[in-house]
Amino acid sequence: MRDLAPGRRLLLIAGALALALCGVSALVSWQAYDRQREVVARETAALARAAASNAGRFVTDRLALLEAVASAPPVVATDAAAVDRYFRLVNRGQRFSGGIGFVDRSGRVRAHSRIDDLRRRVVRAGDRDYFRAVMATGRPFVGRAVLARSDRRPIVVLAVPASGRDGAVSGVVIGSLLLDRLEATVRDLRYATSSIRILDRADREIVADQTVDRLRAYVSSAPLTAMRGERRGFRRDVRTPRGARLIAFAGVPAAGWLVLVERDEDAALIDARRSLERELGILILIALVGLGGAAAIGRRLDRVHAERAEMHAQTQEVAIELQRSLLPTVDGLPPGVGLAVRYTPAVDALAVGGDWYDVVDLGDGRVAITVGDVVGHGVRAAAAMGQVRSAVRALAPIAGGPSALMARLDPFVETIGEQGVCTVAYAVIELASGELRYACAGHPPPLLVAGDGTARYLEDGRSTPLGTGLDAERGEGCQRLAPGDTLVLYTDGLVERRGRTLQEGLDAVAAIAARVAGDGPDALADALLRELDTGRDDDVAILCLRTARVPVAAAVPASRAP
Repeated sequence: MRDLAPGRRLLLIAGALALALCGVSALVSWQAYDRQREVVARETAALARAAASNAGRFVTDRLALLEAVASAPPVVATDAAAVDRYFRLVNRGQRFSGGIGFVDRSGRVRAHSRIDDLRRRVVRAGDRDYFRAVMATGRPFVGRAVLARSDRRPIVVLAVPASGRDGAVSGVVIGSLLLDRLEATVRDLRYATSSIRILDRADREIVADQTVDRLRAYVSSAPLTAMRGERRGFRRDVRTPRGARLIAFAGVPAAGWLVLVERDEDAALIDARRSLERELGILILIALVGLGGAAAIGRRLDRVHAERAEMHAQTQEVAIELQRSLLPTVDGLPPGVGLAVRYTPAVDALAVGGDWYDVVDLGDGRVAITVGDVVGHGVRAAAAMGQVRSAVRALAPIAGGPSALMARLDPFVETIGEQGVCTVAYAVIELASGELRYACAGHPPPLLVAGDGTARYLEDGRSTPLGTGLDAERGEGCQRLAPGDTLVLYTDGLVERRGRTLQEGLDAVAAIAARVAGDGPDALADALLRELDTGRDDDVAILCLRTARVPVAAAVPASRAP
């Protein structure tokens, strides 16, 4: 993400926001549509329950009437003539549109309100399912739909047991209903996008949209057996000859019927679907307009960024040249004395900052080494670094020692301006005797690695950073270097990392130095940079000096600096 141009970052962020907005809004719109879909399903299920309730009352009312008829004295006495008259009287209001009859134990129709005596003598009902069921169980029963023998019209027969004076079942009282009466009980419940069907025990349609469909087997992919077991509910996307349908169902236990309400869900949801499509279209339009605006702004940002990058590159080019001119070239040390210096900027290929190193020949076999860090980066930091380094080089031969140099350098640093705060580590080594005098002004302590690999920090001679105006006392420390010892000066960029304490950074430097110092200053400097480079966000300057294996008797030739 950071590697992308600002315009592309803006476009990517805008795209992510637009996608998130569209996603959330689409989810909300879809949930609203889904809720409407559930409303349609619940409405259809409620319609199926209402139709089943109406059909159930229609059946139970007539079964109750038949049971009352079966207990009437003429029926109990099994007087055929009296039963005929009684049946015609009871059914005068056509409660049973197909008539009322009495079937004796043998299965012969003995009395009927609509069949004359001559025909009755040859009509038998022993093969009907309702007769067999009532005689076998002694309980009321609603038979499957049949064609009436008299006029071949489709009817449903209700049957209840009749008992004689001895209390034994003497026959079956039946009531026949034309299916038109049953259809009238649910006609007013139909919606414009729905149809109500009632199936009998054999899954034939006894109520349908068209009269011609009656007594035909119901055709669909609906699991009718499972529906009868569940009693009520709904199924989506059921395949029927009329297309895919939402089907709600409810049972009529008293008759063994199953009420089905078919509904064209697509037609019922047409308004909700159009609303969903309209909302999604508006969202897409808003997202496209937003992305177009973001793209235009992004292109402008990219142009501004490119212009600034070009200006920055030019500034950095000047700073790089300035930095290179200020970093010294060190040579001319006595044979056997090893020296390695390294500088690495905070950003790869950008050698611009306030860190520096230097080596100064003091004469009489003494050499001064220093590492410092001016606050900040860029041209101003590099310029301030050059002034401070030049001041150190000028003061080193005349200051009289590390503490005196720090005291005299402090007021000079205060005059530099807003960049005038720095830390410095400064040391003077007498090469013949190995005597080391050093001072640190706000700087990390020097690291001394003995010839046997033992590493420790030199903690004496510490004081506050230069240029702070605190007028601090400047002290110094002393140490005797043995032949083959290595002294390491460095800036804080080597030891400071986010997520890690300063002590952990110091411990890491000491561990690497103890392991690698024996291989020479160059190997040590390279190892420190290589192994501690991860997570670094500041400049690093390193100076590694190893004393000669044998004491140095000759004076030190002058070193060169730019």
